[in-house]
Amino acid sequence: WGTIIDVVRSNTPLRALFIAAGTNKLAQLITATSMAYFFTFTALNIDLQQTVATYGIVLGVLGVVVGMVVSQKLDRKKSFLLGTYLGLLFPILIVLTHPFTPGREWLLVTFLVGIIFATAIATTNVLPMIADVADYEQHVNKRYVPSIVGTSFSLVDKLMSSLSGIILAFALWAIDYEPNMGVTRSAFWAFYIMVIIIPALGHVASIIAFKYYPITKEYYGQMLDSSSERD
Repeated sequence: WGTIIDVVRSNTPLRALFIAAGTNKLAQLITATSMAYFFTFTALNIDLQQTVATYGIVLGVLGVVVGMVVSQKLDRKKSFLLGTYLGLLFPILIVLTHPFTPGREWLLVTFLVGIIFATAIATTNVLPMIADVADYEQHVNKRYVPSIVGTSFSLVDKLMSSLSGIILAFALWAIDYEPNMGVTRSAFWAFYIMVIIIPALGHVASIIAFKYYPITKEYYGQMLDSSSERD
């Protein structure tokens, strides 16, 4: 445990990735687990869930492709931030337009599918960035510990997965949920916050955290050059 703590404490990009990827993962999981409740109590149209899911598959694949292309042309940091900024933009648009009235369903579907697209761009870069962070640890702190980097990140990932379930359980408790309950004001806002507000705050945390993530394409090139010189 001492080595793991020391690696995390001395590796700034690893801590930044913990926060950025962890909050993005939490946002993604909360959205996924709350979606049926969201369409029932907030959007008031459960049939829209299938529409979003169908278009979301296509846009999710497209997001992966875009994320890969941007990471190759620019770098993984810029690609991750592109997905994160877009992931923040679409919830803001939902807050501003409040598209929950009849006749505006297409607008809500567009924004929700946009969130899926943005999330795919960001998450495509997470696994490669874990390897980049392990290389950074070897370059800066002279320790080759990819297993520790990967294991510690996996721990954070699992904690986020558990936390999403806890948050959903708390939301259901807060609205006194029971099967076949009717639409209430508290239920409307509970799942509005779950699907729109919490993910948006997660993206804000990711953007702030990545101000401390130094591994750009240029910096990684310097790490490779330095490694070649030592060899």
